[in-house]
Amino acid sequence: MSQTQQLLLPEPPQEPAQSTSPAASAPHEIPATEIPAPNPPEKTPPASPSAPKPKRRSLEERHALAEEKLKKAQADKDRLDKELDQKNRTARNGQLIAWGIGVETLYKKDSASRQRLRKRFSTLLDEKNRVRAEAGFDRLDRELLGDEIQKPETPFS
Repeated sequence: MSQTQQLLLPEPPQEPAQSTSPAASAPHEIPATEIPAPNPPEKTPPASPSAPKPKRRSLEERHALAEEKLKKAQADKDRLDKELDQKNRTARNGQLIAWGIGVETLYKKDSASRQRLRKRFSTLLDEKNRVRAEAGFDRLDRELLGDEIQKPETPFS
C-alpha cells in the first residue's frame, strides 16, 4: 500500500480494553487511583541534640510551687465547707421555724397545754434558752389575751 492509500483508508475501529476495575463497571464512581489521599498529620521534627532543653527547676522552686498549690487547694476546701455550712444552717433554721410553729399551735390549743409546755421547757432548757422560751410564751400569752379582748361578743358565738 502506498502512503496515499493509507491516508485515505479509514482506520479500523479499536475495541475498548477490558478492565476489571470497579470504575469501568460503574461510571459514576471515582476510581480509587483518583481519590486524593488525606493529608498526613504534621510531624514535629525530632529534637536535635543541640536544641535547648527546658530549664529544670530547682528544689526550692518546686517546693514553693507545691506550697502554692497546697494553699490554693486549702482555700478551695474552706470555701466549699463554708457553702455547705450555709446550706446546712439554712435547712436547720427552717426546721427550727417549723418546730416553733408547732409549739405555738400546741400552746394556743388550751390552758392545760400551756401549763404543761411551760413546765416542760423550764426543766429541759438551760438558763439562756429558758429565758428565750419564757419570752416567747409571754408573747403568745399577750397575743391570746389581745385576741380575747378584741373579739366582740356576738349572740351566735
